[in-house]
Amino acid sequence: MVLDAATSAVVPSQTIGKQLLFSVNLPAGATQRYLVLPAASLAAVPPPVVKTHARFVPERLDDFAWESDRIAHRTYGPAIIKDPKEQLVSSGVDVWVKSTRAPVIDKWYKAGEYHTDRGEGLDYYSVGKTRGCGGTTIFADGKLYNSSNFQSWKVLADGPLRAVFELRFGSWDAAGRKVAEVKRMSIDAGSNFTRVESRYTAAGKGPLDVGVGIVMREGEGSHVADEAAGWMSYWEPQHGNDGSTACAAILPAGAAGFTAVDGQYLALGKAQPGKPFVYWFGAGWSKSGDFADAAAWQAHVGDFARRLKQPLQVDIR
Repeated sequence: MVLDAATSAVVPSQTIGKQLLFSVNLPAGATQRYLVLPAASLAAVPPPVVKTHARFVPERLDDFAWESDRIAHRTYGPAIIKDPKEQLVSSGVDVWVKSTRAPVIDKWYKAGEYHTDRGEGLDYYSVGKTRGCGGTTIFADGKLYNSSNFQSWKVLADGPLRAVFELRFGSWDAAGRKVAEVKRMSIDAGSNFTRVESRYTAAGKGPLDVGVGIVMREGEGSHVADEAAGWMSYWEPQHGNDGSTACAAILPAGAAGFTAVDGQYLALGKAQPGKPFVYWFGAGWSKSGDFADAAAWQAHVGDFARRLKQPLQVDIR
């Protein structure tokens, strides 16, 4: 159990292997003490509020879906490729916008209808064969070489504060080079962003040029790229009464550049086969109560990118 040393309040926590996770909220320059105690030494406490969730959804054509208390996503598995109606080959990332802090994935799938806002949010984001919000591609000779749908999955942790899972993508041809990928993805409570650690295997030597994509929409949106800080942001045009979806991609190690190809914005980076290629993607919504406009979203993205480069310092005594 974790206690706030100043108030003795129990702080929600989670263990993943040998990691102990708990949430802190500190202003710049502040210091806070926490106590870690054996759970048996304290009286029973209420279970923590579940704020993250990730699961395979076989009842909906092998979707894989994940969420925090701020945003939800899904991507597509093998069954949808052979579905007579869908026949969708895509490794793009879908966005489900939320205006509630409660979990919605299981509830919305059970209802079977999530394209209408009933006071919690909805899915009006269109992915198709695009990269959606944060999908990757191998970028070679000015072209996009996309993987197919994920082939297998594994949940490593399912909340309450962090959900972690892996998706495996079978080999595909990228400009004559055979490539395969394993994505380890995680999302934290209170966060609009998903962390991705991709490991590629590839024929031949040398790095792969990877593009982290955001699909472009018709109409006037707001796209901003900060090459020095390694992030790009896109505030989509208004989608009728549904509002506007925002998306961003962050390459903490720095971006090799930005481009727009085949209706996609791309943040470019280099991945060495066998070594982790780390990036973050995230989404927001104009009707969530968190981001009123493009400027608010862009400020949040910039702040998040800066915090990645200046993490909290932890002293264990």
